[in-house]
Amino acid sequence: KYITAWMKKRASPRKHLDRRTGEHVHFLFQLRNRPIAKEVLNQTVIPLLCKKAGIPIEDSKGRITSHRGRASAVSMLASVPQGMTIFDLAKWCGHTSVQSTMSYVRSKPTQLASAFAKADQAARMIEIVIDKEVIAAGATKDGAPWKYYDLGDSYCSNAFWSTCPHRMACARCYFNIPKPSAKGVVLAAQQAANRLLEEVWLSPEERDAVSGDVEALEGMLNKLRDKPALDGRTPGEISATCGSQVSSPFTESE
Repeated sequence: KYITAWMKKRASPRKHLDRRTGEHVHFLFQLRNRPIAKEVLNQTVIPLLCKKAGIPIEDSKGRITSHRGRASAVSMLASVPQGMTIFDLAKWCGHTSVQSTMSYVRSKPTQLASAFAKADQAARMIEIVIDKEVIAAGATKDGAPWKYYDLGDSYCSNAFWSTCPHRMACARCYFNIPKPSAKGVVLAAQQAANRLLEEVWLSPEERDAVSGDVEALEGMLNKLRDKPALDGRTPGEISATCGSQVSSPFTESE
């Protein structure tokens, strides 16, 4: 309120280059049409303002400076809903490295909890492709595949993939469609398809496999060796027919 009143009252100042943003702006504090030096701000102007406002020049974090105000502004911009991204903030601050901007941002505990919840949810999400043309044609009544789970280097055409015991390491049953195959290429390029994310609940054993625990993955594969896949065949029977290749839908590249 008072800054706005002061800007209306003072003489129209000349614009100067902000070396951090590259823009020509009106600096709030100027002397003879020149921006006041940082030392004058910290040693004279800010102490005077604090005295006039009746607040101490220091708080629990130390002395109040122009740099502290800048950090507060960046933190505020980053913490509001739909706030600026870290890259936008870096550009706004004039930083050449995002690491410099990170030192300004102070996340609130609620933000950290929200970010953790989202990250935890993302660990159980898998992309699915919905073939709208098949649905529109009514071919689903005849059992035509319409929902495809993206397993990384292949698709599963069974709509009940989430119930398959081999979902963490595809056994390559009849429902498996390799991406290099003709059908896989068509699915990847299909413009009419919807691509969505579906949440999949993982058991503790599957979570260990997702996190990169090789022993957990091998132990899980051994337990599933004689368990039938969605087409009724066991991994051993599938391996004897066409060779065994193991693929996880939650690879590091995903």
